[in-house]
Amino acid sequence: MRAARTPTNLTGAAGEYFTAAELSTRGWLATVTIKNAPETDVLAQHAATGRLISVQTKTATGQWFRLGVKDERPSREPNEWFVFVRLLGRDRRPEFFVMPQHHVAAVLYVTRREFSERHEREPAQMSISPAWIADYREQWDFLEAADPMAIPYCGDDSRWELLERLGVSTDHPWHRRLPKRLVTA
Repeated sequence: MRAARTPTNLTGAAGEYFTAAELSTRGWLATVTIKNAPETDVLAQHAATGRLISVQTKTATGQWFRLGVKDERPSREPNEWFVFVRLLGRDRRPEFFVMPQHHVAAVLYVTRREFSERHEREPAQMSISPAWIADYREQWDFLEAADPMAIPYCGDDSRWELLERLGVSTDHPWHRRLPKRLVTA
């Protein structure tokens, strides 16, 4: 007999609470926001430094994180973050991918443009694969960066090639120059 599928709103709530719990274990005073807080699922303040961050979570039980066009907006403030939470089952700790919002915006922008080139239409919804963002896995220390703009791009080769070829939107901080790139062996 197949297990009943968890409703999407419960999956999303689980990701928010897992993120708040993980932040709390790392010295952040974290709280899940009410559901109509725009673009903020978790609000946190670092207990030692007082640094405030706004975190948007995206949670998946499968291989893709679903996002909307609104998620393509570059950050307005340096304290805006995404945490992607991949649930791996009841008895396993989730995987977390910690990304500055402007990194997510860049990946979504080139992914949408590349899709539009291939299919001659806009995608109804966009998705990010954990494989594209593997080097953002468990990068909790990024949250303490004095300047999130200095965080290197950690995505995979396919998204980097698209960034080099297609660029980013004119309102994106990387419009004039792409950031340093984290290269892993």
